[in-house]
Formats: sequence, structure tokens, C-alpha cells
Amino acid sequence: MIQNSCKKGHPFSPNKTKGRICNICQARYCKEWRLKNKEYVAKYAKKYGLENREKIINYIKNYTKQNREKIRLIRQKNFIKNKYGVSYKDFDKLIIVQKNKCAICKTVMTQDRCLDHDHKNNKPRGLLCRKCNWLLGYSNDSIDILKKSIIYLKKYQRLR
Repeated sequence: MIQNSCKKGHPFSPNKTKGRICNICQARYCKEWRLKNKEYVAKYAKKYGLENREKIINYIKNYTKQNREKIRLIRQKNFIKNKYGVSYKDFDKLIIVQKNKCAICKTVMTQDRCLDHDHKNNKPRGLLCRKCNWLLGYSNDSIDILKKSIIYLKKYQRLR
């Protein structure tokens, strides 16, 4: 009789008809084994890395070339999560709510979306294009400086 699941009730993958362990249990076992044998794993990884240096470098180069956009998105997700505590789902919701437009100048944003945040408490406020983000950043989020900038621009606009 062919068994359809392992001892813990997990189904076997379609390509695995023999054996007593499923992919889920196998992955758990391997992870536990690696945690129990950290020194051996580190020693083996170092040896493998030294013996296969060129192979590893070529793999990384090829993977990076083929997955530039994927790598860029992963880095962006990690940066947003680590710096502001905002999940990428929440970031995507902001894009939808703002209709992919800058919260200040209302231009459609390309890849250069900036998550504007309060520099005092690091809480996010909205999405800005790079230029508007720099505008707030260089003015140190000072309403007074921005008002003076408007007055300055209006003064010289009259002279044209």
C-alpha cells in the first residue's frame, strides 16, 4: 500500500512516492541539524567557498544581471521596513491611495518614490517625488524657511 502522507500527516510531494519523510519535515530536520552543528556547517561552508570561488562569483554575477529589478525591490522593501517600520503592503497601499502621485507637486512618480517621514519621531507621512523630498529635507521641515522661500520667489517673479 502506498502511503500518501508522512507520520505527522503532511502530504508527500507529487514526485516523492517512496520514503517516510515529506518535504516539510525534511526541511525542518535539516534546519534543526544545521543549528545543532553550526561549527561543522561553518567549516564546510568555508571549505566549499575556497574550493569553488570562481563558480560562486560567476553565479552571483549572472544572478545579479538577470534579477536587477528583483534585487532592487528587495533592497527597497528591506530599507523601508528597517528604517520606518512600514511593511511593503502598506507602502503599496500609499501608492494606490495617492494614485502614484507626489503628495506635494502631484506629478506621477516613477521609480524614485520617497517615503516622507517626520525626522523627530521617524513616522511616515506620505510619498513624495525625489525633488519634493529634497525640498523638505534641505529646509529641515521648517515651515518658516518654506514661507520665506515663497516670499523670495514671488518678489523676483514680479521683476520678470
